[in-house]
Amino acid sequence: MSGRGRNRKNGWVAVTQHAAIDLAALFASLARRLSREPTKEQTLQQVVDLAAVVVPGGDHAGVTVQRRGKRLESPAYTDPLVQQLDRAQVEENQGPSLDSGTEEPILVVPDMATDQRWPRFSARARRMGIRSMLTCQLRSERGTLGALNLYAESAEAFDDFSVQSAAIYSAHAALAMSHAAVVDSLTTAMESRQVIGEATGLLMERYEVTSPQAFQMLVQASQHLNVKLRKVSEMVVEKRVAPEDIPPEDLPAATASP
Repeated sequence: MSGRGRNRKNGWVAVTQHAAIDLAALFASLARRLSREPTKEQTLQQVVDLAAVVVPGGDHAGVTVQRRGKRLESPAYTDPLVQQLDRAQVEENQGPSLDSGTEEPILVVPDMATDQRWPRFSARARRMGIRSMLTCQLRSERGTLGALNLYAESAEAFDDFSVQSAAIYSAHAALAMSHAAVVDSLTTAMESRQVIGEATGLLMERYEVTSPQAFQMLVQASQHLNVKLRKVSEMVVEKRVAPEDIPPEDLPAATASP
């Protein structure tokens, strides 16, 4: 039994049932690998490392994340060239990565020499040896997390099967990234709670005050110094000093919150 898949050059091609099962098994295995990464940063790096192998046609891969004001960041990439390409999009204020959150969920540049949508970026990409590109939104229930970008050194590198593979892989990658972000947030919250608790205990013992009173001392110091409550607590525990005795130069400026 076979189904049909679209190939840009040869039209319809047969996809056997066994091949479809193998492909499904491959993506299931990749999903398990991504979910095992212990940190958000390691998950992102695994996402790009696997993408360069899984999606046919790609020579380089990276993940971009848009911050406020359309500021583009590249938290993970297979090699420095990807970072340079991402920076080129920012400097030219145009490119598939910048438009991936507002345009189509998948954008393909078949040939940088003929595509007219992002002319300034395309010209710079060609000078770096890149001829085609595929950008795929990374979306989860939390919204758009970023974009998966694949670059190729040859024109017409990404066919319809590449696009389909990227779409499926991006769905798995987005879930893994969302899960990693939640775990990272919970871990940070637990660590913050622990160090704040330690600092509260030290102040209770030193000043013979209640837990709410000791906690209020930390809060007041956080607001006065304009640094996070966790950082104030860390300094109290590390230096064994009262909050008001922490030298301001020892603390980085930050928004006063846990």
